[in-house]
Amino acid sequence: MKHVLILTATLTTCGYCAAQEAAVEKLIAQSEAPIQERISNIVDALSQSRVDPRRNLAALREANLLIESVADRGEIVKQVAIFAASPASREGRPFEAQVILEVLDLPPKIVIRVLAPYVNSENLQLRSFVRNWLESHDTCGGSGGSSFESLNYQIYLDYVRVNLNMSEEVPPALVEFMYERSPERALMVFHHANPQRHAETVAKLREMQEELEADRQQLDDEGASETPQQRKTDREKEIRQKVESELRREVLMAEHIVSNAIWLKENKFGEEFQKALPEAKAQLWKLSERDEWWARLYVAEIMRKHRELRQPLVIQRLSADENALVSEKARSVKQ
Repeated sequence: MKHVLILTATLTTCGYCAAQEAAVEKLIAQSEAPIQERISNIVDALSQSRVDPRRNLAALREANLLIESVADRGEIVKQVAIFAASPASREGRPFEAQVILEVLDLPPKIVIRVLAPYVNSENLQLRSFVRNWLESHDTCGGSGGSSFESLNYQIYLDYVRVNLNMSEEVPPALVEFMYERSPERALMVFHHANPQRHAETVAKLREMQEELEADRQQLDDEGASETPQQRKTDREKEIRQKVESELRREVLMAEHIVSNAIWLKENKFGEEFQKALPEAKAQLWKLSERDEWWARLYVAEIMRKHRELRQPLVIQRLSADENALVSEKARSVKQ
C-alpha cells in the first residue's frame, strides 16, 4: 500500500508539473511581435540611463506608446510575462520585467489577475518575476506591516470576490502565498470576500424560522398594512443580515485574540502572553472546526509559524482535511 501511495503521489506531482509546463508553453505561444518590440524598446531606454525608471523620459515615452497601441491592459501584462518567461531570455529578465511594469504603472488589480496563475510556475524566470512583483506590492509580510485597509488587502479582496462571484477558483498557489505572507490578512480577505456563503448562515436561519413565524403571526394580529409576502421578505432580510453580522464578528474576534497573543509573544510580554495563550488556543480550535476551508487553513498556518499555539489534536485532524491546501499545510507542521 505504501508503494501505491508513493506512486500515486508521484504521478499526481508529475501531472501537476506537466500541466504547469503546458500552461507556460500556451502562454509563450501567445507572444505578439509588435508588443514585444515595444517592450524591448522600453528595456533599451532603461539600459541607456541610470536614473530612476519612473523618471526615465525615454522609457516613459516608449511605455506610453505601448499603452496607446494596446487597448487591453491585461494583454500588456500578459506580454510582459511572456517577455520574462521567454526561453531565450537572459538571467536578469525577471527583474527587467518587473521594472517594465513599474514604468507602465498599470492598475495592480489588472496585474494580479493576469499573473496569479503563475505564482508557482515551473518556469523559474516567470515564477521569479511574478513572486517578486507580488512581494514588492504586498506589505503584509514585511516588518511593520500595513494597516488593515492597505492597498494590497483591497486588491486581494477584489480579486477573490470577483473570482467567487464568477464561480472561478482562486489559484491555490496564490492562496498559499497569501497565507504564508500574512495568515491574518488572508483570513480577512476570504472572510470578507463572500460572507453570505457561510454554511452556518443557513443553519442559523433555520433555527430562527420559528421566531420568524411568530413575528409574522403577531403582525397579522396587529393588522399591519404590509402584505404578508412583503413582511416575510423584510423579516428574512433582517434576520439574514443579523446572522451574517454575528458570523463576521466571530471570525474577527477570533483573529484579534490570536493576533494579540502573537503580538505579546513577539514583543516579549511573557507573563501577559501566558495569560492570553489559553483563549488564543481555544479560538484556534473553534476556527479549525468551521466549515470554511480558509478558516482551517489559517489555523494550520498559524500553528506552523508559532510553536506555542500548536495543538496536536488539531494538527492531526487538519492533516486529514479534505482541502488539499489545509492538509498539506498541517502535515508540514513540526510537532
